[in-house]
Amino acid sequence: MNTKSFSTLRLFFLMTLIVIAFSVSPGCAPTLATPGAKIMMVDAKMVENCKFLGDVNSCDQDEAPPLWPPAGESTGIEVENARYKALQRAAALGATHILWTGVREGDRICASGRVYECK
Repeated sequence: MNTKSFSTLRLFFLMTLIVIAFSVSPGCAPTLATPGAKIMMVDAKMVENCKFLGDVNSCDQDEAPPLWPPAGESTGIEVENARYKALQRAAALGATHILWTGVREGDRICASGRVYECK
């Protein structure tokens, strides 16, 4: 085997390893961790016979005011972050279901819901 063929084979092997490494590594997007992932998002009719546990509310930037996007604007990820945090709070209450009651977009993006335990 000549050196050019060996270099091409080595490059192919290296590229294959890189593709495999990226395909099996976890992504950068946040995912719901247990137990928040187990909470079902429902409508009012689905929780009629369930035990009401309380209300949860969470804002995307609970720790500090956001610098971007400007107040009153949302890129969409802020809403998902607020819902994620609310689901984690619901899980801490022992909730199995959540009924979203609103998303407020102003100075801060906030999500709120009513949480239930359904058997």
